[in-house]
Amino acid sequence: MKIAIIGAGVVGVTTAYMLAKTGHEVSVFDREPRAAMESSFANGGQLSYGFASPMGTPGLLAKMPGILLGSDPAFRMPSVISLDFIKWSMQFLAHCRSEQSRQDATALASLARRSGDVLAQILSEVSFDFGHRKADKLILLKREKDVRQAETSLGAPNRRVLSWEACLEREPALNGYRGNASGGVLIEGDEVGDAARFTEQMVVYCERTFGVRFAFNADVTDISGASGGQRQLTLASGETQAFDAIVICTGVAGTRILRDLDIRLPIYPVMGYSLTAPLGAQPPEVAVTDAGSKIVFSRIGDQIRIAGFADFGIASEERRRQRVQDLIQTVRTLIPDVADYANIASTWIGARPATPSSLPIVRPSKVPGIYLNMGHGMFGWTLSAGAAHDLADIIGPATHASRAA
Repeated sequence: MKIAIIGAGVVGVTTAYMLAKTGHEVSVFDREPRAAMESSFANGGQLSYGFASPMGTPGLLAKMPGILLGSDPAFRMPSVISLDFIKWSMQFLAHCRSEQSRQDATALASLARRSGDVLAQILSEVSFDFGHRKADKLILLKREKDVRQAETSLGAPNRRVLSWEACLEREPALNGYRGNASGGVLIEGDEVGDAARFTEQMVVYCERTFGVRFAFNADVTDISGASGGQRQLTLASGETQAFDAIVICTGVAGTRILRDLDIRLPIYPVMGYSLTAPLGAQPPEVAVTDAGSKIVFSRIGDQIRIAGFADFGIASEERRRQRVQDLIQTVRTLIPDVADYANIASTWIGARPATPSSLPIVRPSKVPGIYLNMGHGMFGWTLSAGAAHDLADIIGPATHASRAA
């Protein structure tokens, strides 16, 4: 089939790879000048194959009063409470309940493990330098109660509960940590890597190996029916092209196109922020997640990526700038020696497309010929390979010549 993919982030480009590999004729459209310039540009860098936890948990439910009052520094409510947010948040709160959260965690963990296997297969076929390495992950737990609970609920051979003293032994960089932690959970086998660098190199590989066509500065404004059961894609320039199938791999912006087709998805933006800086005097080797502060630290090559916060809704430009400064001030105070904060190379603000369950939507839509691979939230990098593989399985391998002209 002749297939169009809208979105050239890590999810869209990995989907292009999977579909082209199975014989389809693939074209990718993105509104930005090059690949991975939005949510994939500078995320936390962690490939959380051994521990991908949904955002909605009973623990977060307990924090809701503080979040609503603005006293929890890791979260911010939208500046304007819209009907879309009310609908989404009601579904999200339902997923915070214990049993539903456990089901979400099980499904998320399964997709994450599958995604790790798929990425390993991809990397056996290509040779990319994107700072990829096995780093293990250390999740810092604030309260003794959290440590005791972790000791009774792990249930996986690659996870170990560590006392605070054992955390310091495993990762000496934490000797400079000034936050509150009673212990941690070590996830063995988790990885780190730069999603943007991976995606950019996948673009080149897909072009050269499979003939995938990439169109940048190509903003898709409309999808409509065409003759012969095809779908017509219209660009902001007025250009139209026909395809046998269209796969939506965008962030929140893609929901606007889908609404014109009467496809409404429970996807809402959750803003995240990051900084990338040279290594400090004592950078961590392990990928560190401070669960209480909602901040992650990942050493990628000769730089460190620090990402954090979860702000609901698209914030104003002023508020976004302030939140970047909040992140910088927080991490400089929290762990001052991991990065050269005086020489920050870049900062990033991203609107992560989140579903109430934290599970991506990977399926055919109700409109024939329109497929969805969306809503990966903060796990887009982790889940991208597995979700792309699942979508390619749904569409199936090419079995006939394309009908499109």
